Amino acid sequence: MELKDVVCPECGRNIKIDVEKECNFCFQCGYKIITKRCIDSAPLDKIDLEEKLEEVSFYYQISKQRKEALNREKNPAFYLKGQDLLLDLSNMFENDYRIWWELSKPLDYLYAEEVNDINRIYYFNEKYFDKALDLANIKEKKELILKYEEYEQKKIEIEKKYNETLKKERKRKEEQEAAERKKREEQEAAEKRRIEEEKWRCEEKERRRREEEENLRKLEEEKKQKREQEIARQLEEDNRWLYQKILENNYSMLDDTYFKFETVGKKEYIGIFKKISNFLYLMSFSFDKSKRTLYREQSIVVQVGEQRQIIKLDRKPIKVKQSLSVESILIISSDGKGGLTIGGQELRKDIEYVMNVIRSAKKPLVSIDKIFN
Repeated sequence: MELKDVVCPECGRNIKIDVEKECNFCFQCGYKIITKRCIDSAPLDKIDLEEKLEEVSFYYQISKQRKEALNREKNPAFYLKGQDLLLDLSNMFENDYRIWWELSKPLDYLYAEEVNDINRIYYFNEKYFDKALDLANIKEKKELILKYEEYEQKKIEIEKKYNETLKKERKRKEEQEAAERKKREEQEAAEKRRIEEEKWRCEEKERRRREEEENLRKLEEEKKQKREQEIARQLEEDNRWLYQKILENNYSMLDDTYFKFETVGKKEYIGIFKKISNFLYLMSFSFDKSKRTLYREQSIVVQVGEQRQIIKLDRKPIKVKQSLSVESILIISSDGKGGLTIGGQELRKDIEYVMNVIRSAKKPLVSIDKIFN
């Protein structure tokens, strides 16, 4: 039997294997080791610990440059790289105090003053620190304890500075509140004097205000009556002109016009006037919200009566059933601004819109929905 020192590829322990066997097993973790492959790997004594510790220091410096301890929501990638490497080294060189010292260092060790860690999120790993002390000689122990205490002193100073700032801020706030309270009391006293000084003026001012208000009300009432009379006269004239134009143009003013309204059941309708040959048709279209579809519901031949009412051929006025937004009897009127209304709703003229509604509307399979009667 020939034994040889090798490093376990799985756990990193220094073990001995029988080179005459094809495979061996690690006594520490039980990992199956292929003998030929493992013999070719570097033995433990050829791993450069100093170089690895320099690599750890490199990762720690990068972590410091990236301010990883300041961003607590982000994973400290470079610090963890150094920690992972140290854990691997601790399996190979478990008696080197430097590895355990480096492992014990908190994330903010190199720049604790910048982190302002008031809540002490970062701290030494006491388990690793104690192990480093156990393995170090007397001189090294003193240095480690000194560095540990320097770090802790920085934390104490940061906390002390924070508490002093907090105390100053609290005192400043108390002084500010006292000043504001005094100012408020002075303002309240001044306001009270002002109210007392103004009180005697109020009754006289109120009396004058009421007189002026009454005079203004009478004047506004007169103006309102004149305005209403003028509007009524103008509307009467406009409507008379409107009816005459409708007769003269044979309903061309109403051709391709539409109005919208809604019923008590929240159903939406579109009413359309369409001139076909010499007849004027009033068409109704309903909109099904659930299916997002227009349906053709009704088509009636109508006329405009002497009172500008929309009437059937039997001279009976058209009535709208259960409407929320248009009046029961449809009456064509001028809106006084050059436009038209019907049943109190705006009557718009838009040939393209009207033709699009007529073309796209579907005929329901069964319909008893007659909105006009």
